[in-house]
Parts: sequence; structure tokens; C-alpha cells
Amino acid sequence: MKIKRHHIIICAAAFALLAAVTAVAVFSSDSQMTVSCATGTANDFEYVDMGLSVKWARCNLGATVPEEYGGLFAWGEISEKEDFSWGNYRFYLSGDVWSGNMKFSKYSVADGGNTLEPDDDAARQILGGEWRIPTSDEVKELIDNCSFTEVKLNGIKGMALTSRINGNSIFLPFAGSFEQIGSFGTGRYGNYWSSNLDKKHQYCAYILYLTNKTSLFSYGRCAGFSVRPVF
Repeated sequence: MKIKRHHIIICAAAFALLAAVTAVAVFSSDSQMTVSCATGTANDFEYVDMGLSVKWARCNLGATVPEEYGGLFAWGEISEKEDFSWGNYRFYLSGDVWSGNMKFSKYSVADGGNTLEPDDDAARQILGGEWRIPTSDEVKELIDNCSFTEVKLNGIKGMALTSRINGNSIFLPFAGSFEQIGSFGTGRYGNYWSSNLDKKHQYCAYILYLTNKTSLFSYGRCAGFSVRPVF
């Protein structure tokens, strides 16, 4: 599969967004739907078996039903907050996106860290057991093996992902994002963290980006995005 990448700087927020389109789908914004019932639980948190290498949670981290947004987390942070600026980011030391000399205390060129460790994984720390944030490869596996339909679930807009392997489905609400200049995109798109950094741009981590195109992107890691756990 050919991947096309481009680099966009969002000026006010000083983030980088690297697009790699991997899947698109048929959409119907007025559709109503129900999603698959849980096929099991782990540590009292429901999951749906999509026939893939990991089981996907039925709800976002911090939510109790599929249509709830749940919490927003910066990459590598294990609790919610209100200030999603670089200066308030857990691993930030110095520098800025413009100069390209950003330094971090962990997950950086210096230490070679690329994948979240359990202590820095919000899903593992909050849910326990084997729950964790999916890797970028697991996100890509989800994209490659599902059909996507933009729908409303109990009045909340989001994306239904239906497995082409076994027909089971999950709903990912459009919770938007929270960045240093405010909240964006609620009801219009969803951003879901993976556990992997973009090796070419250490200030970015890969995300599942849900809108009229469903893509694997990378984005500035201090932003507040959703988490859909796996195990």
C-alpha cells in the first residue's frame, strides 16, 4: 500500500500533523445504528472481538457507554488535565517546533524510546490487567480490516467500525481534541492515540484520525486526544 506523507504546521497551536491516508469508507451522517454487544470483559471493562490480533475496548477510556467521549490525555500522560500546552507536557524540557530542537526527558532521540512503557500508558494505569493503548501497527490493522460509516449513536456523532472478518463493530465518538488554544472538533472528528512515536519527528506520536477520511496520522504529543484501549 502506497503511503503519502505531508507535513502541516498548525500555527497557533504549534503542532505538527503528518498525514498518511490508509483507508476511506462510505459515510452517512444521518444514519442511526446500534453497535455490537460486548463479547467479553477484562478487569471489568468490556471489549469486542473484531477478529484481529488484539481485542478492542467497547468504550473510550473514561467512558461507561460507547457514545460517551471519555477523557482526553496527552501522549504518555496517565491522567486528565485542562492545560495541553508544551510547557505543561510531562516530558517536555526545551525548544520549539519551529527550530526543530525540541528536547524531552523521555521518549526522545537521546534515549531511543519509541513505544510507551506500562508506567506511561494511561489505559494500563487506569484499567489495569493487560489493557493498554494500541500500537500504530494495531491501529493500521484495524483500519485495513474494517469498513467505516459515519453515524449517530444515541444522538452522538462518530464512526462505526465494522470488521470485515467477523462482522462485529465498535463505535468511536467524535470527541475532538484539546490543545493549548482550546477545544476543537467535538462532534466533527475524533483523534485516538497509538503508543508509538513518529521516529522522524520525536515531538509527534501516531494517531487514528477519524473524519471523512480515516487515516493513520502523527500529531504533536502534548495535545489532548481520546484513548481506545486494547488487550
